[in-house]
Amino acid sequence: MSERPMNEKPMNEIAKELLRTKMVPAVLSMIVGIALIIARRAALDVLVQVIGWIMIVGAVGFAAMYLFGPYKDKTGIIAAVLSGLIGVLFVTQADVIDDFLLILVGVTLILNGLGNLAGAFAGGENRVLAGILSALIVILGVLIITHPGSMMDAITIYMGISLILNGILDLFLLHRVKDAIR
Repeated sequence: MSERPMNEKPMNEIAKELLRTKMVPAVLSMIVGIALIIARRAALDVLVQVIGWIMIVGAVGFAAMYLFGPYKDKTGIIAAVLSGLIGVLFVTQADVIDDFLLILVGVTLILNGLGNLAGAFAGGENRVLAGILSALIVILGVLIITHPGSMMDAITIYMGISLILNGILDLFLLHRVKDAIR
């Protein structure tokens, strides 16, 4: 007969904890996704500003830990200053950050597509299909960089759909976990 170690939780408790911790993020994911689809650019600006405020709150937390905590590590004050500056930048310059994020997405797609294209030439069963899809990813990245304004709606809708699907999948998995513990 095997005994469970004292610090190991029973499976039921793990499942219940998972249900408690994943439900709110799943629903929030769906709400943010819907907001991105409906409001597009305005929703992305708000999202960037919320991230900025979170960074500012984090800066206050880092500063408080440095000032009132037992350790006077210089990295805490450096983190506070950097987090505060980035937060203020995000709050005050949300539209610029949006454009920067689009360029970052474009560059990421180009690099990813080029890597996939090189892999397609290396061999494999579906070289032609992989090559075509990789080239399309590179073209999409170039389009995003060269026409960020016109691509903003498409990317925001894609992000919204992804968040909604992520939330639905999380809720489905939570439902399965709930059924499993009954």
